This record gives sequence, C-alpha cells and structure tokens, in this order.
Amino acid sequence: MATHGEHPFHREERGSIRDARVTGIRIEGYLIRVTAEHDGKRRIRVQIDQEHYRALKAYFLEKATQRDISWLSREFWRLPFEPYAPVRRQLLCILRAVNKKRKEAGYEVLPQSVLRFKRWRGKVFEENDPPDYGRS
Repeated sequence: MATHGEHPFHREERGSIRDARVTGIRIEGYLIRVTAEHDGKRRIRVQIDQEHYRALKAYFLEKATQRDISWLSREFWRLPFEPYAPVRRQLLCILRAVNKKRKEAGYEVLPQSVLRFKRWRGKVFEENDPPDYGRS
C-alpha cells in the first residue's frame, strides 16, 4: 500500500504497482479490493478469490455424497476464511449447492450452523493467535 509521490520506490517498482481500486490484491486465498458504493463512499471488500472459490466448491461438491454429515460439518467449520459478509455469501452458496446435491441423493442436509458467522477479533498490540476452530 502506497500513496503517489516522488520516491525511489515509485520509480523502481513502476511496472509492479497496481491500484486496488482497479485491480484487487490477492493474498492467502482472499481478494481484497476497493469498491465505490452507491453513496459515493469507498469501501474495502474482502472475499475469497475466484480460483480458491471454484476449487473449494468443487471439493465440497465432490465430497457431498461421499462423506457423512459430521465430516462435512467439520470441514466447513475448519475453513481458514474469516467470515466477512462477502465471504459468508460465498460459503452459503457452496453450502446450498452441497445441500442440493445431498437432498437429490436422499441424504440429510447440513444446517447453516456449520459455518462461522462471527469473526475472530484479537487485540491489535498484543501477541495472540486466533483460535484454530478445530483445525488441528
């Protein structure tokens, strides 16, 4: 993140610098970008990037009828994405697709409670690790 100015960084990295309002930043499976809202204000939008989203959806659809409900529930709960609103919508879309496939096959569907809806909030200036949400 940098503002425009006269600095060696801008001259040396001119070809690599991107504007987050135009091209999102991809990091750790997230896509972070700046969007202009209808009220004229800019907002930061955090979502799962398309490559990871497609792979995640394919993975869960493959396992939808191969695994039992407790295994699938654990897998959804262990997902390493913080539940920002766009991320929640993406995960709910995957969950709906999984449930549709399970229902068509005559299996029990998963409740929405398999997804985390609250973000972990740590103290900013203290060393602390987020809970592992059963990842270990």
